[in-house]
Amino acid sequence: MLFRSRSNRDQLVIGYVNSLSLEKLIDKYKRELLIREYSAKTISIYSRELRRFLKYASQTPEQERDERIRNWLAGFESHEPARRLAFAALKFFYYEVVHVPVDVFRMRRRSYRPLPEVLSRQEVGALLDTVLNRKHRLMLALMYGSGLRVGELVALNTGHIDFSSGRIHVCRGKGAKDRYVILSRNLYKELLWIIGGRKGNEPLFVTRHGGRYTTRTLQLIFQRAKENAHIIKKVSCHTLRHSFATHMLERGTDIRVIQSQLGHKNLKTTMSRQSSEWFEIALRRLTPENCQDFYGLGAKNFQPEICLTDLKHSTCNLHSDILPEQGGISINH
Repeated sequence: MLFRSRSNRDQLVIGYVNSLSLEKLIDKYKRELLIREYSAKTISIYSRELRRFLKYASQTPEQERDERIRNWLAGFESHEPARRLAFAALKFFYYEVVHVPVDVFRMRRRSYRPLPEVLSRQEVGALLDTVLNRKHRLMLALMYGSGLRVGELVALNTGHIDFSSGRIHVCRGKGAKDRYVILSRNLYKELLWIIGGRKGNEPLFVTRHGGRYTTRTLQLIFQRAKENAHIIKKVSCHTLRHSFATHMLERGTDIRVIQSQLGHKNLKTTMSRQSSEWFEIALRRLTPENCQDFYGLGAKNFQPEICLTDLKHSTCNLHSDILPEQGGISINH
């Protein structure tokens, strides 16, 4: 049995999964995710994980439901991110699709999440200097200069760049949330070049074939630049975003401003990405009220309004160091 309830209220029994019933379950699962406005990428990944689990479940009919789920999740022990993803995918399936409570998902998960690697300002500059392709260099510089996710960068359209206010409109970022992020004035010239006379509904960065760049292509561009810059740290494209946040924090930017820039719903998420040293510094800058929020005693969805003028003032030195208008590191080769 795939599902076995312990109460009359939740009695649900499904036989072995055949190809037809499996597809019906997957389709129902996708519809529920879509109704709750999960992103297309999340729906695809969650559905893939559920499909794998259901096929595994059909091959282990002798196991109890909870035992089967525990064994499946235990198989990801050596890869924590994959285990967390599988946990979330199965939890949504059991709770929101078939409405069967499972003890495994009620337990508090304890997992070790190491702090992400961060590039120094000098390493960011060295990395950009190795990229000879003007467009590729701009893409990496924009990721770092505005703290964008890989998917957010490749999804940008020409109309999302607002030169008059010095902002970028990030449409439907992670969690399907819109936000505005800062735009370094040192990138204006290159962005005007890349936009040319194109309209606002066209992709900002297009390949030589006229299509939008993929996240995979951007990751390969970063890895090539990393190798050419002789950076031995275990870093990825996403490291530019972590580095952006860390460097802002080092410059004295309020952690709540960084939270807004990164698009984090909770302050805890922003804090968990920073080194212990800068964590302590940021914590000392918080007011008692904000500390309550961080420790879960205040509002759950603390999202302060940020004054763009103050934000640009907080970060102008950071951008001047890495993306200067004249001299030093430059993206104009």
